[in-house]
Amino acid sequence: MPVLEMTLGRECVLPARQIRSAEEFFRAFPGVKDVFIDGTERPVQKSKNLRQRKKCIREGLVE
Repeated sequence: MPVLEMTLGRECVLPARQIRSAEEFFRAFPGVKDVFIDGTERPVQKSKNLRQRKKCIREGLVE
């Protein structure tokens, strides 16, 4: 880090590694108005069994 700061001519501060709440996020980024969250997690793991997979799809448990 000292070599990088000497090269850049200024000190660098790394951002926090994890934000654990919406309030913490908005404090860190006060100019943000909207937040979109990617919801790609499945509520149920996709079965390897084709019949079971089709049943889950019919019941709306997986896409």
